[in-house]
Amino acid sequence: MFLPITEQAPSGAASLAAWRDSGSDGWHGELRSFGAERARRLFSVVPQAPHLFHASIRDNLLIAKEGASENELRTALRDAILLDLVEALPEGLDTIVGETGREISAGEAQRLAVARAFLKDAPLYIFDEPTEGLDDPTAEKLLDSIDRRLRGRTVIIISHRPRDHRMAETVLRLASQGRREQEGENGGA
Repeated sequence: MFLPITEQAPSGAASLAAWRDSGSDGWHGELRSFGAERARRLFSVVPQAPHLFHASIRDNLLIAKEGASENELRTALRDAILLDLVEALPEGLDTIVGETGREISAGEAQRLAVARAFLKDAPLYIFDEPTEGLDDPTAEKLLDSIDRRLRGRTVIIISHRPRDHRMAETVLRLASQGRREQEGENGGA
């Protein structure tokens, strides 16, 4: 199931992603009962500004699945539309991305975080602005890949871009303070 969420800032959609990503136990409402550890097991989140460690591309991926094979890493990178770029780097998977990913572009950091999410076997995925900083052809390929790779799982896509909603039959639109403004048919699905 794909559930796109669009919002009038600030409404709470991005807070949902931030809550899970931070591992906070202090978030209010029904989600508090999950607890940080359980949430980390159940959710795979790609925030709008993903955190990357001052380590290699390989190490940043292995955070999601320790012991992943070379083939699994390359498949995740391919599906995140990043493998060609990584293979073109002199150090390949062993390239250091720099503190918070400063050695790569924002779009590349976003796709590396998507590849990391693909490696995690979670029942629910949350993508916050997954095509931010991507050109249209790359964004379309990435959305196709998310659709193909995560079909049959629950996927929440938080985005202001209608193209990011195309995989769903319904779009949830939030007003201020997270209230549901409209739930309607997605004309692009």
